[in-house]
Amino acid sequence: MGVLNDGRVRAAVCLLGLVLLAGCGGPRTFHGHGIVHEISAAEGQALIEHDEIVGLMPAMTMSFTIDDPALLTELQPGDVIDFELTSENGSLFVTKA
Repeated sequence: MGVLNDGRVRAAVCLLGLVLLAGCGGPRTFHGHGIVHEISAAEGQALIEHDEIVGLMPAMTMSFTIDDPALLTELQPGDVIDFELTSENGSLFVTKA
């Protein structure tokens, strides 16, 4: 299997692209749909397996920062969610679910 077929390498390349995209211009909002796999309240993150987020990234599973602590406490592993993802100042975070 070639290096570009390694899922970790693809995820790292996508993440780098996201960081570069998030740093361009003002805040942008994207819509996503996925399944919550894990919640890490201490880190303020949720691991979400999501469909393609049009204009941003292909379908994959990755950790997202959750902007609102109340939202973080509402999410549970196994939840199927529609969410808003905001990119601003080099950061990418879930603002609504």
